Amino acid sequence: MKIQLIDVGRDKVNRIATVATAEDALGIVKMYLKSSVVELQQTKNPDIYEVVVGGLRSVGIVKVLSRAVEKKTYSPSNMPKHIMRHSPTGMSWGYGGSGPSDLALSLLTEVVGLEEAEKYYQKFKFDTVAKFSDRWSITTDQIQDWLVENHIND
Repeated sequence: MKIQLIDVGRDKVNRIATVATAEDALGIVKMYLKSSVVELQQTKNPDIYEVVVGGLRSVGIVKVLSRAVEKKTYSPSNMPKHIMRHSPTGMSWGYGGSGPSDLALSLLTEVVGLEEAEKYYQKFKFDTVAKFSDRWSITTDQIQDWLVENHIND
């Protein structure tokens, strides 16, 4: 399992660290918050934990996101599996139509699964896929960064 610790500030989002276990994550959170009275409590979303300091819930200062994602780079020659939602003729990019919708959905599904991808793919299409040129590439890390920057508080 890969666990990413995320600092959600008022103005920006920063990755603090990537660790392998929940115990490692808890140790870093304790050090980061300069407190030994810290717990990680899982929320309704199994991939998000809330940090509790001294029995008091944090106000979204730090969240831990966990999801094992294989590092990949996608491009026109290495496309994700096509999840057909809008375009029966296939995936495309560089504009805001049905082909780019399917590419955005397919890319996000590779990183967060279909249920979560369905929430964000239209915004991802306009923010990212519609701006792709003929020679585009995107990594799973870049997709995760976009998700963190745009949806960490959802």
